[in-house]
Amino acid sequence: MRRVDAGVRFPLRVLELELSEPVAAIAATAGGRSYRGVQLLVRRHGQPLGTVQIDFDGDGVAADVVADVVRRELAGALAAAPEPPARPTGVAARPVTVVIATRDRPDLLRPCLDSVLASEYPDYEVIVVDNAPERGGTAALLSQRYGDEARVRILAEPRAGAGRARASGLAAAAGEIVAFVDDDVVVDPLWLSAIAGAFIATDRVAAVTTLILPRELETPAQVWLEQFGGFGKGFRRQVFDLDEHRPPDALYPYSPGVYGSGASMAFRTEVLRQLGGFDPRLTFGGEDLDLFLKIVLAGRRLVYEPNAIAWHRHPCEYASLRRTMFSYGAGLTALMTKWSVSDPAIARDIARRLPGALRLALDPGSRKNADKLRDYPRELTRIECAGMLAGPFLLARSAQRARSQGAR
Repeated sequence: MRRVDAGVRFPLRVLELELSEPVAAIAATAGGRSYRGVQLLVRRHGQPLGTVQIDFDGDGVAADVVADVVRRELAGALAAAPEPPARPTGVAARPVTVVIATRDRPDLLRPCLDSVLASEYPDYEVIVVDNAPERGGTAALLSQRYGDEARVRILAEPRAGAGRARASGLAAAAGEIVAFVDDDVVVDPLWLSAIAGAFIATDRVAAVTTLILPRELETPAQVWLEQFGGFGKGFRRQVFDLDEHRPPDALYPYSPGVYGSGASMAFRTEVLRQLGGFDPRLTFGGEDLDLFLKIVLAGRRLVYEPNAIAWHRHPCEYASLRRTMFSYGAGLTALMTKWSVSDPAIARDIARRLPGALRLALDPGSRKNADKLRDYPRELTRIECAGMLAGPFLLARSAQRARSQGAR
């Protein structure tokens, strides 16, 4: 999965290129803004093949240059991909519930919900969980714009926290599959179909994660999040389990980020409920990796499906990115602490992997840090490390709060 290249300067236009249609020139201006380059998701008959990045020269880039760059940089993917790819079959009978947790962000929720409702999948419902019902913005949007849409219903969850909101959506889900998507994400029309197809790609599949790409790369903060690692995990389907599908990773199955991201994920509803669902103690990060670990450690399989495409709006402001980096670090160590205290065998397993984890986090040449360019702020790495130090203490405080609430 390529990140933002050193030779490409932001702001970048983010576009799709469908190779079954004529390749066109790309202008350097759009919506009244001038761009320095473009990042293209290249698809053929809907199947994503990879991304390419091209600098603009003057007013943009000519069609023949675009075609030449795509042929050169994606030669292997073009040769390997079927034309056209096979479409999943036998998935229409699997009803899906899509859960969107939101907290008073109607301007973000509207394009997210519009994209889900544009899905080509035939059998789904949408639950919008309002995590700030007292403010009224979400309810007003749903009443005014989606009041006649039978597939959409709203659920109030006044207790703050994405995990609590998602847990409420899980409890109310009627579908055999429950898919979670963040409100700052828009999804491809084939997103649900590809997710449903991934559940029957092999046996024992209980979870699916998807390809997540940036919706825009217009500020330094958005570019730095991509350099940090972004959310996409490549353009090849991957299967994860504890036996025949173990990646060559010394930290596996506790590898941070190897499975995908919670911004776009799906589960067999009953399996997730049986495994306890969302942990209310992980209010500050790590809840998605916790679910992925529950699935894999329970002997089930997780599939990363790149044909299910979601577009994430990265934080625009540096202050938001700082908070994100802290939550990543805190969520990771809180999660490792949680699993270590829950099972002595897991604690020993994690302890054996600790030296490798430290090298991954701190070595500038590790796979985690290799894509960070010279302009990547060192402060962000320090903030992430501060989050790692804080994680176990935040978990303890959250657990104490949960016990106090339970006692009342």
